[in-house]
Amino acid sequence: MDHHRTCQQAKQAESMEAAAQLQAQRESVAAAKAAVREAPSTHARQSAQAKLAELEAVAGRSQRTLQELERQTDEAEAKLTLRTDAEAKWLEALKKAEGAEKLCPIFPVGDALVEPFWPQGLGSNRGFHSALDAAWAIHVMHAEGSVEPALVDRAFCYDVMLHGAFVSGSVLPGGNWTADCLTRYAPSLVKGTLMTYEDPHSKRSHKGRAAVPSRYLSLVGASLAVIGKAPARM
Repeated sequence: MDHHRTCQQAKQAESMEAAAQLQAQRESVAAAKAAVREAPSTHARQSAQAKLAELEAVAGRSQRTLQELERQTDEAEAKLTLRTDAEAKWLEALKKAEGAEKLCPIFPVGDALVEPFWPQGLGSNRGFHSALDAAWAIHVMHAEGSVEPALVDRAFCYDVMLHGAFVSGSVLPGGNWTADCLTRYAPSLVKGTLMTYEDPHSKRSHKGRAAVPSRYLSLVGASLAVIGKAPARM
């Protein structure tokens, strides 16, 4: 809100300054026209006319600048109004939600979930895979009767998606895809994500066994066997 208000105020100040400058230039143009009329000689008149043409050109540029600033000011005011209305509606919704005991999960998808890096062509791939992952999370929430398992599953699918470059071999044939990520991502990609969860050197991805959805536990054991570790007892 503060950013939009600051932009609106800055544009308004620029418009006022430009309007004052244009008014001064118009007064100079009026004085130049009077000088042309009152010129005592042909030479003086030609000189006054040249000065008048110069001042009119400057005033014309200032007029166009002012028109653009006024357009930007109107746009900034419109954005501020929309933002103000949206904030008022949000505060009203929060007031109505006071005392609510049930959670309403929100699962962002596509560009709202992760900014695409277009040279790699990941925007479209991550777009529909994240939408399918969100659908699966809703399924998990319904099946488990709780939002927590859905959030864990959604977070895991997100990491699998980030680890995938969507090159040949990283995804399974599309004819058998469902919302379940195991039908879409290659087993090696899923296992790789599980391994990073257990690897203390993987930094952000080192989340431990608690971050692994229960249905992946058999894969956890398989992935740890690859690096010569025994899965911890659950």
